[in-house]
Amino acid sequence: MLFAALASRTVHAEACALIDGCDAFDPHSAEVAGVELKQLLWVRCRNIDQTLRATDLLLQSGGFGFIALDLSDISPKVLRHVPLDVWFRFRRAVEDTPTVLMVLEQESNAKTCASLVLRLEAGTAHWSTTLENQAADSPRYPFSWLFDGFDVRAEVLRSRLQPVTGDAGFQKKLVSAGACGRSEIFETNAMWGYLSGAPIEPKPK
Repeated sequence: MLFAALASRTVHAEACALIDGCDAFDPHSAEVAGVELKQLLWVRCRNIDQTLRATDLLLQSGGFGFIALDLSDISPKVLRHVPLDVWFRFRRAVEDTPTVLMVLEQESNAKTCASLVLRLEAGTAHWSTTLENQAADSPRYPFSWLFDGFDVRAEVLRSRLQPVTGDAGFQKKLVSAGACGRSEIFETNAMWGYLSGAPIEPKPK
């Protein structure tokens, strides 16, 4: 999800920032996923204090259309001790601005400060044999398989967004369901075009 969001923004020459809470970002994989690294500021952090300070500075500085805060590798026990006023400060910093702040974590800690809360789960994995994908003159490895992607299950837990028009059908359905206060579940495919070097667009089910 992080790579897809960054790719969709940077491909249009939009300035983006990633605050990497545990220095876990892989720029090579991101580039294969379509992220324009020249449009991305990558802030590598080693602890939660550095991460929150860096996020605060970037939000206050302005100039970024999309800021991603990746806390997915930080223990939920640590994040539960982040004061609620931190999330309120982040929310106030992006309100009435074109900047989008996306936070990735194992649990939802921003509470009512978040405009949209999604719970994502990985589903069935898809594999293909190298025999199916390799060229005729390339070495054969009959017992090896390539990871092609997996099913993604997304549930809208809470949303303060209003229904939108003119966007893709999947996005309209997602936002509209959240705005009506219903908890709905959507499924899609996260497939990866490793052999071609280009990502395969997810298709909603």
